Amino acid sequence: MTSWLDEVDNGRFLAALYGGRAPSLDPVNLHEILLHRDGPTIALRFDLPEFATKPAKGWDAAGYNVVQVRLTLFGVLSARLDGWATTMTGPLRIERRSMLSVAFAADNAAFHIETEFVRVDGVSPYVQER
Repeated sequence: MTSWLDEVDNGRFLAALYGGRAPSLDPVNLHEILLHRDGPTIALRFDLPEFATKPAKGWDAAGYNVVQVRLTLFGVLSARLDGWATTMTGPLRIERRSMLSVAFAADNAAFHIETEFVRVDGVSPYVQER
């Protein structure tokens, strides 16, 4: 069975943080969607639902407890966004169809994007006060 990381480029570091497996995307805490006409591209920034099982050196000592991911979608063919809010938590799906389908659904926001290519452009830890 393929995972969402099998469908994206540049995911090795992220997989290594989770013991060689793709981290769950259900649910993610969506922070940002950036649309850019060049490409055209869309960038997504979100928190993963669980912290790394094999954190990078120094992450534990620094007290990090959240992993944030930045994905860039290249060659966007279609995009639909419904709703927006200050907090958006829900499942993110990345699936291969004729193109790559990237979809998110929360109670107050949803999007669906058809794109040619997805790349992990950043992985960073931070401390979230609980």
